[in-house]
Amino acid sequence: MADIRTFDWGRKGADRAVRAYNNARRTATWEYLTFDPLRIMWRFLHAALSAWLAMGVFIFISYDARLPLQRFANSIMVGLTFGVMFGMLVLIAGEYPMRLSTLWPRPKRVVIWGILSAVWGALTWGVYHFFLLYRTEASWLMLLLAGISLALGFFLTAILNLSKWIAVLVTVISIYLPIYAAYQRFLDPTWLRGWPLDFGPILYFRQPSDVFILAIPFVLLLAFGGHWGLVRGGN
Repeated sequence: MADIRTFDWGRKGADRAVRAYNNARRTATWEYLTFDPLRIMWRFLHAALSAWLAMGVFIFISYDARLPLQRFANSIMVGLTFGVMFGMLVLIAGEYPMRLSTLWPRPKRVVIWGILSAVWGALTWGVYHFFLLYRTEASWLMLLLAGISLALGFFLTAILNLSKWIAVLVTVISIYLPIYAAYQRFLDPTWLRGWPLDFGPILYFRQPSDVFILAIPFVLLLAFGGHWGLVRGGN
């Protein structure tokens, strides 16, 4: 019959080993997330500046020219806020899930970083709807779906390790199609008949043709800015 003291000691030793293993994994996760901080900084800056330019130019062109001070101020301030939020989104949806690819199993990365990406993407679009349009009644479900589309290209690139041009193409499509579809549905409620959700546009345009003239360059700036390191040949 086994000595109970030996059994207790073995169980305590196993508990200590499990705690040490968990602590090591937490430490490794932090090290993976913070390794090469210059890369993180440059990816954030490329994404944030591109998004600032995209949203700032979009607001400046779309805003009423009879209000020059408000036009200029919103182009700078709302554009900058959107840019900072988008820069963080690129890290949350793209950079960090990619860094943990050898440490975390794919289902864990998909669930945790997918939820964080969707929520942060919704908040990023909220900058435009709340700070510029003052749409306090904006649907959070609409913002969440728009946020998913904003983050999807970067998230799929991190999870599936897409090549640079496939990554850019997927990102452009995932951002642009919801913008186009939501605006067309806004212009013509019978368009896309059978679609159960109707929240209004993600982006508002002064003229219907602007959904091509303004939205396509807007989306291209976001996609190339968010993937700039990959496009230039980095990892």
